[in-house]
Amino acid sequence: MRETNALAKKAYMYLWSEVVSLRIPPGEAILESDVCKRLNISRTPVREALIQLTRENLVVEDAKYRWVAAPITVKMVREYSQLREAIEGMGARLAAQNGKTVNIAELRNLASLTASALEDGDPNSYFMFNWVFHESVVKASGNQVLSGAYYPVRCYLSRVDCLTYLSDSYPKDALEDRGIHHVLVDAIANEDAEEAERLARVHTRNTEQRMLSLVGSLNFRGIKPLDWVASSGEAGTPD
Repeated sequence: MRETNALAKKAYMYLWSEVVSLRIPPGEAILESDVCKRLNISRTPVREALIQLTRENLVVEDAKYRWVAAPITVKMVREYSQLREAIEGMGARLAAQNGKTVNIAELRNLASLTASALEDGDPNSYFMFNWVFHESVVKASGNQVLSGAYYPVRCYLSRVDCLTYLSDSYPKDALEDRGIHHVLVDAIANEDAEEAERLARVHTRNTEQRMLSLVGSLNFRGIKPLDWVASSGEAGTPD
């Protein structure tokens, strides 16, 4: 059983990286046999990994019952972003209400690591620290249902998050946003629930506008794969 889980994790991390980096573009079929050959493993762990990725909205089954990388559309980005705003806003509010039990030092450290990665021009570290920061704020809510709902939303939007680094306005937009992480942590530390929710919603709304602008102008078949994206999906790997 442990070997099967380890192989499923290996397949998951490989496929997560391929999909998020757009090495497998939106809408492209994923052949189990190709993955098996590439990783030298059997179909069972590959299928388990694909099932896990469907739960995270990165892979879907098309009308021909093929596994394909989930399409990215303006409509879906808007709807997932709206859900992300609601979850992160409520997560920040609840985290502030739990202020005395939240690990504020950890949140401050993540905010600093995110800013440092941006200043150092390290997009892979920036992507992951930024992800972990937002996920940690939601987890600080203490609401496991909220945290469970958040991860697949974040996964779907992760590819567009990555693509914002290719836009002409990056890193200007990211640099302007970096301070809001520290201000949000301050609101949580001060147990100011209304301000924490407001800041989280403003931050996600700003991100949504950048994403929508970018997605509306892209031809994904012409996008160069994001080679800097590492197999960083470990947070969502099967146990």
